[in-house]
Amino acid sequence: MKTIKRYLLIFGLIIAGICFAILLAEVFVRTFYPHARDHVVPGGMFEIDDYLGWKLKAGKSAIHHSRYFDVEYTINSKGFRDKPYNVLKNDKIYRILLYGDSQVFGWGVPEDERFSNVIEDQKKYLEIWNLAVPGYGLDQQILSYEKGGKLLNADEVVFFVSEVTLKRTHHDYIYKKYKPIFVTDESGVLYLKNFSISWRLMLT
Repeated sequence: MKTIKRYLLIFGLIIAGICFAILLAEVFVRTFYPHARDHVVPGGMFEIDDYLGWKLKAGKSAIHHSRYFDVEYTINSKGFRDKPYNVLKNDKIYRILLYGDSQVFGWGVPEDERFSNVIEDQKKYLEIWNLAVPGYGLDQQILSYEKGGKLLNADEVVFFVSEVTLKRTHHDYIYKKYKPIFVTDESGVLYLKNFSISWRLMLT
């Protein structure tokens, strides 16, 4: 019995030591590097998605504090940072679906000041659905459109392409998250490889 109590005491001391070390590290960072997490999305904004790797959490709202800005991110019921739209539209509306990463999402920018909002406000017949998700590669943008964009009655679809979005297509694990990746075998067959599911897409 004494041996069990001794081990429990040792275990308790180890846990207490770990917690104290974490607390000290947090105090150190907040004191000497208060802006170390400026480039990190506020906690709870993402959720894991078996098909896309991750996605924005529908209905979530958070303030992004940094040394450069204080901006609110509000995610609509469809899981994107944009106003609520009606999928049905009349013939007078020209609808564009815009896919991208944090630059299109509007990192550190108020929602109504993003270029997609500014353009839409200037053209009353235009709807620009901002469907960008921070950290997405071009592969995830395309898969996001394949998953839900085809049902949105769009007149045009735009994918944001940059050096960074292309580099992300070479990774299946990035930002401490798994993501899908396209790979080819020796015969030239294109595979969509996913951390939970895998299937083939034939090149056309």
